[in-house]
Amino acid sequence: MKNFRQTKEAWTNDYLDLYLHAKNTGDEKWQEEILEKLYLADQFVIKELEEQHEQKLWKRFDQINEQLLAIYGQLRQQLDRYEKEKLQEKAIELKNQRIDISQKITSAKGSFTN
Repeated sequence: MKNFRQTKEAWTNDYLDLYLHAKNTGDEKWQEEILEKLYLADQFVIKELEEQHEQKLWKRFDQINEQLLAIYGQLRQQLDRYEKEKLQEKAIELKNQRIDISQKITSAKGSFTN
């Protein structure tokens, strides 16, 4: 994932390109809107980074759920005691990871600053 500075630089360059296009087309209202967004660049970039981070966490959450479903499917099969215990241990580990990710998703907002 890009850091704040890299993301802000890319975002700013994109909006400067849009500003030049608006200027070349003579659209003064659009130019003003772009300038307003450029003045608030930090806020827009922080929001974008937060959304990317949250999406990454949700993706990992979904992966863990898929792994848990596979383990539960295996547990329904006839297994020896050792195999069953190993799968149960893995399920507990994954559940703990899922709890950790849930907490990170909840606290993800406001986690990016300069």
